[in-house]
Amino acid sequence: SKAIYGANASGKSNIIKALNAFVQIIKNSVIDNTAIQKHCQPFLLDGKGAQNPIFFQLMFIHQSVKYRYGFEVLDNKVFSEWLFIAQKGREAAYFTADTEGLTIKNVFKYAKPFQNSHKIPNEIFNPTALFLSSLSAVGNKTAKTVTAAIANIVTILGANDPMPQANLLAAINKQSSKDHILELINAADIDITDLKVTDDQLLTAHRQYDEQKNAAQTINANFEEWE
Repeated sequence: SKAIYGANASGKSNIIKALNAFVQIIKNSVIDNTAIQKHCQPFLLDGKGAQNPIFFQLMFIHQSVKYRYGFEVLDNKVFSEWLFIAQKGREAAYFTADTEGLTIKNVFKYAKPFQNSHKIPNEIFNPTALFLSSLSAVGNKTAKTVTAAIANIVTILGANDPMPQANLLAAINKQSSKDHILELINAADIDITDLKVTDDQLLTAHRQYDEQKNAAQTINANFEEWE
């Protein structure tokens, strides 16, 4: 796990949003021809921003191999794309694509049959789909390795991100996970005695005390309203 922290308005959220857009386009551009449109918006405060491609690139190490993959999008289409891999030492280009065409290097020989795929658009290979994602969809081993590694990236944007909330609700519905969560809560001594999920809402149980400071009964409260 990695965390990003820094001063307010320093761009933390934008980095996470950009990474999430990168991952979602790779995962969905073949099955959803609006994936780029959904996740990319040009910088409108710059008069020329809408005319320039939006750039994405990620360098990462997976199973001791270094990858550099990226792409640019413009007008809801793929503008350029590239993949470089360093098996041992110096990186090598596997493919590059731009307005001049698609170039597949000899080291990526199993992708060679798709050299001219962009010339005849179809459901898998088309201007709104990334070439890497299209290759993965037809079973290319290298492309599947890269896309799977990137697809496993999970981004969480702040405490109100729906993903950890959904995971928490699912965990509470599983007794073994719920027991561990309650152990942590009891150790923190924050006076929550139980947790339950009703209509996709998290309810916390609290002791209500009488005038003698004795626990008289238990009341349930909506977590988002009370905590």
